Amino acid sequence: MGNHTITKCLVAALGGYSNLVAFPSQANFSSDTVRPYNLDYPVVPAAVTFPQATQQVASIVKCAFESGYKVQAKSGGHSYGNYGSSTGEISVNLRNMQQFDLDESSNVATVGAGLLLGDVSQLLYNAGRRFIPHGTCLQVGIGGHATVGGAGPPSRLYQLTVDYIEEVEVVLANATIVRASQTYNSDLFFAIRGAGASFGIVTEFKFRTEAAPTQIITYVYEWTATDAASRAQIFRSWQRWISNSSLPRQLSSTLTINPNTTIMAGAYFGSQQDFDSLQVLTQFPPAQVANVQLFTNFLELEQLWGQQIQDS
Repeated sequence: MGNHTITKCLVAALGGYSNLVAFPSQANFSSDTVRPYNLDYPVVPAAVTFPQATQQVASIVKCAFESGYKVQAKSGGHSYGNYGSSTGEISVNLRNMQQFDLDESSNVATVGAGLLLGDVSQLLYNAGRRFIPHGTCLQVGIGGHATVGGAGPPSRLYQLTVDYIEEVEVVLANATIVRASQTYNSDLFFAIRGAGASFGIVTEFKFRTEAAPTQIITYVYEWTATDAASRAQIFRSWQRWISNSSLPRQLSSTLTINPNTTIMAGAYFGSQQDFDSLQVLTQFPPAQVANVQLFTNFLELEQLWGQQIQDS
């Protein structure tokens, strides 16, 4: 097929709405439409589509196959390789797939693949004080995050985002639409949970959810020593502490070594009393900064984490 034919095919796939597809010849294609996450890695997809329904995604895939193009889905676009907008391929931007529902009897959430983590957090919390564990960058799309893992501060206690998937709706490479779970299309369900981009375009998830934590302790300890010996001592102390098998799973921890500071930060999903009983600072050299806070609103904490990531 020529360029004119693929253009007509994509517009038809999108219900005749030409505003739901863009091509490199259009003005500001890169800055306004592709919007690459990594500006050091230029990409020029053959077309960017913005489907509004799963059937449109299937029709786009059919057009691409018949025209000899590869297809790549894009959920949030938080990719250092700009993989959702690969050069010469047809990008399927899922930003319009933002359906959401929480079944009050089962607490299973139906989530569109175009929602961002921040959207999912707010919708779940406001619907019934529910949550699923995920990372702290709220601009990440749920589609990519859930299909490759999804780690964050709650993960030691609550597991990964991918562990909460109960069912998916998927557009396969032959443009068919199927659903997969533990009980039907189980091989596809296994593959989607970890290698989703290689097996299809997930347009909708069903997640089991948890009651949102009501007591979370956050902690930040900072050391200002910059000599190698002092930093090595802190690092060895942290390795020894975090690898202790008796450390409760309610605790998460990261260590960041900056040019002028060493920072240990994390969260404890439990009471202040239980956190204090860990006597964290007894395991380390004296810290110059210690900041410990109690949160009772998990959504506020997630939003704070997201803002900190955005500001960093």
